[in-house]
Amino acid sequence: MLDSVEKRVKEHCEKDSTGHDFSHIDRVRRNAIKIAKMEGGDPFVIELSALLHDVEDWKTENYKSGVVEKWMDETGLDSVTKDKVNAIISKISFKGVNHDDKMGTIEGKVVQDADRLDAIGAMGIIRSAQYGVSNQITYHDPSIKPELNAPQEKIKKSTSINHFYEKLLLLKDRMNTETARKMAVKRHEFMGLFLKEFFEEWNG
Repeated sequence: MLDSVEKRVKEHCEKDSTGHDFSHIDRVRRNAIKIAKMEGGDPFVIELSALLHDVEDWKTENYKSGVVEKWMDETGLDSVTKDKVNAIISKISFKGVNHDDKMGTIEGKVVQDADRLDAIGAMGIIRSAQYGVSNQITYHDPSIKPELNAPQEKIKKSTSINHFYEKLLLLKDRMNTETARKMAVKRHEFMGLFLKEFFEEWNG
């Protein structure tokens, strides 16, 4: 079943240029499996949720509602597992600091942490730039100040540099598991170094 879902996901997002392509999904899956080895959880639910977590994300180029439910029905997945997967992918995204995105299960916490890890560090920098280019978002404008409590609608219209302050730099402290918190430290520090260098070069 996982092989079948993986094939569908690859086909679904093969042309994505927003940073939500299959390489991102595969990194999330691998990180989720790594975290689960330390934190526990149902490995099947974790891997399936990781594979499906971005299929219906509005930020992707091939966004379409109802795809995940259709695929799970066609694979004959039982209703209990479907409910678990739906609960995870419906709350996985960061929608602003005031939005309740806390997961109620260890599986959800693991997959959410794995997704957040891929949003920070070197990969986070590359994906932020990739998303900005694909959506014609300016990378920096000193006249546009970041809003630390910005809602999702404001975040997605901000600059690429502001995105670090409105989301990416906040994720280290929003990890659910101890394993992910440890993995996040180096990535968080790397973003700090990047921003320091960026502003030094910007200011000449």
